[in-house]
Amino acid sequence: MSEAEPVDLVRTTGDSLQPIEIGTVQWMKDYDQAIARAGKENKPVLVLFQEVPGCSGCKSFGAEVLSHSLIVEAIESEFVPLVVYNNKGGRDAELLNKFGEPAWNYQVLRFLDTEGTDVIPRKDRIWSVAGVATRMSLALKKTGHDVPAYLSGLATDFESPRIKQVLLAQHCFWTGERILGAMEGVVKTQAGFYEGREVTRVWYDSAQLPLTALLRESTKQQIADKAFLPEGSKKFQSNVPLGLYEKSAYRKAPASDQKRQLQGTPLAKISSNRHQSTKLNAFVRSDYERALTHLSPRQRKELKASMH
Repeated sequence: MSEAEPVDLVRTTGDSLQPIEIGTVQWMKDYDQAIARAGKENKPVLVLFQEVPGCSGCKSFGAEVLSHSLIVEAIESEFVPLVVYNNKGGRDAELLNKFGEPAWNYQVLRFLDTEGTDVIPRKDRIWSVAGVATRMSLALKKTGHDVPAYLSGLATDFESPRIKQVLLAQHCFWTGERILGAMEGVVKTQAGFYEGREVTRVWYDSAQLPLTALLRESTKQQIADKAFLPEGSKKFQSNVPLGLYEKSAYRKAPASDQKRQLQGTPLAKISSNRHQSTKLNAFVRSDYERALTHLSPRQRKELKASMH
């Protein structure tokens, strides 16, 4: 691609314009200054190696992932952001050579310590919000930093084989969403109907919360009159009556019945992702402070502003 080609621009939170390939993150360009800042602030450096102007995939990554409000906030708050263009000369080319990065390549994110050493192994083709959030979380853990709850939620890949689904029938799906959403390992809930009954559709991380443990706790909380497993699931010994469900026969409840605890509260006005809304709904009425832990600092600031 010729450098003479026009560059698409995107407006950042600082109200300046920059190439769409690098999103809306406020990036540093000077490597030495970034390393020095990392030492001063005790943060890892997140380096984006990117082609600018870039291909359609580069632009999509910048527009969708590197402009996602929570990804942007996490990069700017938890890391020192540095961008290196992989199709330029000068200092950019020197840094490509230093880190062994190919020129004119698709985007790559690397995480460095204050010595300029990778804190987690380099990995290609991490181009989704969940994938980037997962890498960021690993880098923070590796450098001894806490991972914010909002970033952990973003790391949930709903297409992962680890994320399983089950329908749990109970007397009231408003209660089902509230109690199930509070469980560690439950990443999303949805109110619905199946076989004429109110059910809560549950997405859960099977590595963190095995189905047997989920059913055991649900029975204890009296929100599992029956469990419907996806077609093809193997039945097993359970104190909860088990059945299989056909996706085509499941009916999602109307919006007025979704996340009922959250409705009418100040937190309902905040733009939140699927994982956040599940946790906010679970705690907003019973433990408001815990609910707030699932918001980012900027979301909490937005919440405070909306209440005045």
